[in-house]
Amino acid sequence: MRKARNKKLSLLIALVFAFTVIFPVGAVFAASEPTVSYTTTTVTGGESDQSLGYIKIDNDDMSTAGEVYFELTLPDGVEFDSGYNPLDLFTPVGGEDEFAVTITKTDADEVDGVITAEVNKDFYIKFQNIVTVEKSADDDIMVKLDAKATSVYGGTAWELNSKEYKLATKATGDITATVGSPKSIKYGDQKEVAKITVKEAYSGQFDADQTITLELPSDDFAFTDVIVNGKYGLTVDTPANAGISADGESLELTINTGSTQFAGQLEITGEITVYPSAPEGDVEIDVTSSNKDFDDVSLVVAVLGDSDVTVEADEDTGMESKMRKLSINELWELTFETSGTFAQGDDIYITLPEGFEFNNDSTLGSPYGGVPSMGATGTDMFGGYVDNRGLYDSNQSIWLKVGEDADGEDEFSISGLYVAALPDAEYGDIEIEISGDVTETSVVAGNVKPAVTIEVDKASVEVGLAEVAGDIVLTETDKDALGNIIIYAELPSGVEFSSTPTVFVNDDEIDSVKVGYGDYDDDVLRIELSEMSNSRIDTITITDIEYAIDNRYSDGDELAISLGGVDVEDQINNLPYDNPESGDTDVQFKDEYNDALVKVVNAVVGDKDVVTATFTVGDEGVAIMNGRTLVQVNTLCDVLGLQKSWDAASKTAYFVKDGKVVAFPMGENAIYINGVKLPVDQGGVIINDYTYATLRGIQAAFGGELTWDAETKTATFKFEK
Repeated sequence: MRKARNKKLSLLIALVFAFTVIFPVGAVFAASEPTVSYTTTTVTGGESDQSLGYIKIDNDDMSTAGEVYFELTLPDGVEFDSGYNPLDLFTPVGGEDEFAVTITKTDADEVDGVITAEVNKDFYIKFQNIVTVEKSADDDIMVKLDAKATSVYGGTAWELNSKEYKLATKATGDITATVGSPKSIKYGDQKEVAKITVKEAYSGQFDADQTITLELPSDDFAFTDVIVNGKYGLTVDTPANAGISADGESLELTINTGSTQFAGQLEITGEITVYPSAPEGDVEIDVTSSNKDFDDVSLVVAVLGDSDVTVEADEDTGMESKMRKLSINELWELTFETSGTFAQGDDIYITLPEGFEFNNDSTLGSPYGGVPSMGATGTDMFGGYVDNRGLYDSNQSIWLKVGEDADGEDEFSISGLYVAALPDAEYGDIEIEISGDVTETSVVAGNVKPAVTIEVDKASVEVGLAEVAGDIVLTETDKDALGNIIIYAELPSGVEFSSTPTVFVNDDEIDSVKVGYGDYDDDVLRIELSEMSNSRIDTITITDIEYAIDNRYSDGDELAISLGGVDVEDQINNLPYDNPESGDTDVQFKDEYNDALVKVVNAVVGDKDVVTATFTVGDEGVAIMNGRTLVQVNTLCDVLGLQKSWDAASKTAYFVKDGKVVAFPMGENAIYINGVKLPVDQGGVIINDYTYATLRGIQAAFGGELTWDAETKTATFKFEK
């Protein structure tokens, strides 16, 4: 069995061998197509000496090819240039020696021939600078190729039947003219207008001697100087100013050379004269051309008169969030933006509100060393976009001019404006006024925040010694708002400290508290803070305050204590204070305006047994209902010196004074005085889990003088303890 199979296999191999010898492969099997690739380029309608893409034929097995017959046909509207050499169409891959090619036919749109030698190589068919493309040609340039390679064994090795290849697309599009941001201009000579850019859609679109015309809107305007910058071979006759008309209203530019390889571009910049008769508003230039592909257009190159200008202040820049009185800090960065453009030399005046000045001293020590003086005139200051002309109006205003870097721009910023907050500055927003050529507006460019909030108890005192005044509590508004500084307190003339008060920072008593420090009498208290934290908000409590009050004071006089801090920040005013212990010149709370940094009233001369308390609606623990002022029970007792108790079962608040018991049942319009019911129009209530009683009810039960200020919604209760 094995021998029989071997005989059959040997016979099959022999037959196959004989068959291939008698009939070559190319003759037996159908002709195949070679691998063909091509490229596509861009051409211009109406131009000669242009190039198409190439065709590459990859002969996968050229060893069997004998001769290659070909026929190349160009589409309608595309012809070979006269005088071209058809042999230049064919190039072997790798740049070897040229093929042996015989041309059998040449027409304007066709080439026939045969490659008779070196056909066993891959080759290109290239159309390099040898065709003319008419404007009537289709947008897609399709070249047809018929080719057949004979086999050395007879028959056909491969063939291409009427294959079309897109070797080019015809460039299309209009010539356009665009303009940059319109310039903001005023009347006068040499006013710069926005740049106009003329762009071709494809190379060679402009022909030599074609023109571009720019025309101003009326005889209220005239061209004075023009510069044209050409790109990619596109140029105009020079000088460009030669094209200005006699009346100056128009400008004609003549194309000198057209663009090559890339689409050309012209950049036109210029200056105009604006006569006083010109109307305010947009200044338009009409742009036309003798080239039929040009889109005529009107372009706004300037705005005559005032443009819209906005000014914004960036609160994330400049000053710290805790600018204080008696300190120097930087305003927020100001950004000016316009619908037109800014012009070099335009005036900008910035005025601060009352109580503020621009810094005029660059010699300040730490922490303000190196702060620039706003009085130092010069160019390229405050971010480089404005020039400083100096300070005026007692340093409350600064005169700036738009600088070279901002000229022609539609936006610029000003930073580095350092201001000082004086003692009479108002807390809150720093609203600055901006005026001049650029705009008239105002903007918030910073804020001043007090370092502390102050709560004061107001005590009744009499003329005499050791009169106990109310406590003073200072709470920082921010972490590290004060730090370990020195606080001075000064009493008015005729009042002195009878003893040294006790001072706490949070819950820690501090030791450095002195009355009559240095050359001062006993009307000055010096507190050297310690234990202050930079990571939390601290509270300073001044308690055990006793006054010695002379007889120049009478009932009703308020005693105001002046509080101020000593710190390097205070150097803004160079406030005089001689330190006899150190010999150094320091500063204190008094200033050139003879005002204290803070004044608070913590004592009122009068009968100590009479309490005068004020309750303002809206303050904590004070409300109004049915036209009656209600106060939290705990607050009433603390201020008026009443004893109290609470019956949770009946929800009744009791007040006790001099053996008299007054009950306020919650929710009932009545009070009970020693058990006797007295109807009232508003009784006690519970608000947010707190018990409230009416001042009118307390007055009815215990007496006293009650008045009401409708404007401030404040009740004043004069009550005998």
